[in-house]
Amino acid sequence: MELRPVTGGALRDWYDRELTQAFPPNERKPLPNILALIDQGRYEVWGLFEGEALLGYATLWMEPADKSCILLDYLGVTAARRNGGLGSQIVRMLAEQLAGKSLLLIEAERPVEGDDLAENALR
Repeated sequence: MELRPVTGGALRDWYDRELTQAFPPNERKPLPNILALIDQGRYEVWGLFEGEALLGYATLWMEPADKSCILLDYLGVTAARRNGGLGSQIVRMLAEQLAGKSLLLIEAERPVEGDDLAENALR
């Protein structure tokens, strides 16, 4: 597995296939806004790949002039690969990549319980 940038046409595929499926509209940045942030050097999209298959992703938001603190904006794993530890692996890989250069800031929301008791326990 390899963590590498998602660029070019793969960005639209990532957005359409992954981000729009995993995050509700009120929690999702519009793609034009993400692309504008990328053009400004303020945003990066990283994918965890096995060959050419995307397994998961992380997006990073930063200030180009001072990358001492970087915000993990989105973290996701493709639907077929969830709950297998890949999200944690992505965070570890990012932390290793940024070690000694930047502080990775992570925000987490309180889980909302649903009707499925097994899923609640997993959360």
